[in-house]
Amino acid sequence: MENCLGTSLYKKIEFRRMRVRIFQHVPLSWLLIISYSGLLVFVAFIRLTEYKQTYVIIFLLFILGLTIGNTLRKIRRTENKYRLLFDLSPLPIYFVDAVSLNILEVNFAAINKYGYSKEEFLSMTILKLRDNQERELLMKITDSHSAEGNIFEGKIVHYKKSGEAMYVEIIAHTIFLQNKKVFLVTINDVTEKENQEKEIAKAVFKAQEEESQLLGAELHDNIGQILVSAQLYLNMVTTSQNYKHGGYLDEAKKHLLQAIIDVRNISHRISPAFLDHLTLAEAIDKLLDDINPDGQFNIQFTFDKEILSATISQEIKLNIYRILQEQLKNITRYSKASEIKVELKTKNNRIHMTIADNGVGFELNKIKPGIGLTNMRKRAELFSGKFIIDAAPQKGCIVTVEIPFPDTKAA
Repeated sequence: MENCLGTSLYKKIEFRRMRVRIFQHVPLSWLLIISYSGLLVFVAFIRLTEYKQTYVIIFLLFILGLTIGNTLRKIRRTENKYRLLFDLSPLPIYFVDAVSLNILEVNFAAINKYGYSKEEFLSMTILKLRDNQERELLMKITDSHSAEGNIFEGKIVHYKKSGEAMYVEIIAHTIFLQNKKVFLVTINDVTEKENQEKEIAKAVFKAQEEESQLLGAELHDNIGQILVSAQLYLNMVTTSQNYKHGGYLDEAKKHLLQAIIDVRNISHRISPAFLDHLTLAEAIDKLLDDINPDGQFNIQFTFDKEILSATISQEIKLNIYRILQEQLKNITRYSKASEIKVELKTKNNRIHMTIADNGVGFELNKIKPGIGLTNMRKRAELFSGKFIIDAAPQKGCIVTVEIPFPDTKAA
C-alpha cells in the first residue's frame, strides 16, 4: 500500500510515453498495411475448421501472453527505476493532495531533513511545515496554480519537527493522478546560503556604523573644538578696549555657538554613543524630543515595563533606533502630520515597535521604495524580523517592526 501512489504514477507516465512513441514513429502507410493484413488474417481464420481454429487461438493467446509478460517486465523495471530516483534523490520530494493539502508520499531525504517519520508525514498536511501567518498565502498559491502543468517556484520558510526554521527553495508541479489533482514538490534547503548573505549584510552595516562613529567623533572632537576656540577668541576681542564693534562680534558669537550646537547634534545623529548608557526607551524618548524642539508635533510615546528590564543587544537597539530615526525623518519631511504615536513593547522575546502618524498618507502600490524604506526593511530582516507598512491617502501611515531577541536570562 505504501508504494501504491508512486506505482500508479509511474505506470501512468510509462503508458503515456509508449503511446506517444508509437504514434510519433509509425508512418500512416504502415498503419494501413497492418490494418489490411489483419483483415486478411481474419478472413483466413473464419475459413478454417473449428478444430484448427482452436489451435490457432491457443497459439495466438500464447504469443499474446509472451508480449504482455515482456511489457509488464519492462514497466516494472521502469517503475523500479523511477522509485529509486524518488527514494534516493538527495533533495526532499513529496506529493501533496491539491485539495486537502494532505501529504501523500515522501522520500528518504524529506524524512531526514524535517525529522518526521514517514507515518507522521502521511498523517499531516503541508500546512504543518509553514508558519501560521503564511498559511493564507499558501492557500492563495495553491488556488492560483491548480491547472495541470503549472509550476510554482519560490523561496519560503519551513519548520522542522524540532521547531527549527529553514529557508527553502520550492518547485511545485501540478499533475493529475487517477483523476486527482496532486502537487509534486521538490525542496532545496538554502538556509546556509541565506545565513551567509545575512552575515555579509551585517558586516556591511557594521562597517557603515563604524565609519559613522569615526565621522561623528571627527565632527565633535575636531571641528567642535575649533569652533569653541573661535568663540573664545571672539570673546577676547569683545573685551578689548581698542575694538568698538562689540555688537557685531556678539552676533558672530551667537552664530558660532549655534554652529557648535549643530555640530554636536550631527555627531549624535551619526554616532548615537548614548545608547551605551541608556535603555532603548530612554534613547527613543530623547530622539522624539530632539525632532520636536518647537512643539510642532503632538507626540505620544508608550512602552511597557518589560522593555526597561529586557536584555537587548546593542546591535538590535541600534537598528530599532535607526529604523525609528529614518521613519521620523520621513514624517517630518513628507507627511504634513500633526500627531506622531510611537509604541514599544516586548512579547515572547520579540520587540514590537509601531510608528503612526495622521499625515496625508500615500498609496502603497503607487510608490517606488526609496533608499530609506529599503534600509529600514533590510535592518529588520537582518535580525530575522518583520517590517510592515500600512498606509492610505489622507489616512496617515503606520509602520510596524518586529524583531526577535535571545532570552539571555533564561540561558
